[in-house]
Amino acid sequence: MVRSKEWREAVDKLPLTLLDSAQVNAWQVAYRKAKPANPEAQRRVLNSARSIVRNAKAMFGVKIAKALRDVAGLKLPEPLPMGDVNLSELFGKKQKTRYQSRIDAERLLRLAGDELAATQPEAFKVLLLALCCGLRKREIDCLLWHQVDMEAGVIRIEATEHFRPKSEDSAGEVDLDPELLALLRRWRSLAKGEFVIEGRATTDFKSRVSYRCEPVYAALYEWLRGHGVKAQKALHELRKEAGALVAKSAGIYAASRLLRHSDIRVTADFYADKKQRISTGLGSLLPPQNVIAFPGADAAQPERLSA
Repeated sequence: MVRSKEWREAVDKLPLTLLDSAQVNAWQVAYRKAKPANPEAQRRVLNSARSIVRNAKAMFGVKIAKALRDVAGLKLPEPLPMGDVNLSELFGKKQKTRYQSRIDAERLLRLAGDELAATQPEAFKVLLLALCCGLRKREIDCLLWHQVDMEAGVIRIEATEHFRPKSEDSAGEVDLDPELLALLRRWRSLAKGEFVIEGRATTDFKSRVSYRCEPVYAALYEWLRGHGVKAQKALHELRKEAGALVAKSAGIYAASRLLRHSDIRVTADFYADKKQRISTGLGSLLPPQNVIAFPGADAAQPERLSA
């Protein structure tokens, strides 16, 4: 296996002129062919390939290229690398994967109270902050006690010495249920440090992949898998479920506020889920001769004949 230093040295010797549409297209085709052919795997690899190409293209955007020339003194080729790469032509229209709830939140919360609260209290805290408050993993990991305003009954997501919000819109206040607020008051009285979740005393501010509380997340993920939450990003699945619950009870705008999205269209496209049956209600007007009882079922539960 080529070591990181050797790999970087080999990459640094390659000319930037290689980064054109033909080369990028050849790479993404090979990248996708190397993955399993089933639809779900291909959906994930398509999203990964798109993200890699988008980030690489952004690195040579006009503003960044100007900084590379003026500040770093780099000489860039003309036209700029990736300049002729069109994401839509390479990958087609981006697919919107609407969240489909597979979680019984009430049951999950009751089980967590019975099985986690006493034996794994930190994992229980994480679950509540994700499912009841819709917080992101990084927000939970770096959350400080001074961000929990017990008097106002809110958690304030804001920049701290350990954390920078994902975007300007990601900052904001998250309202707390009275019951959760009572739990937080108790946990605060028992806290050993400044972080809400007990773990390492410090966090790597610059890292986007390192977390303080990895053992806590590992224990929670194992518990969630044992209770039917099979999503690859189980904690983010709880956040999405929180958004879906609020969208059902209070509407899409309220869900967007809870999740602190930059645009309500993000909530509408990806997170809001239909949590209740929607129909015209006209079935009750169907004549009895078009309805039969399902064999073995209660006669009060009819089955409509197909047209």
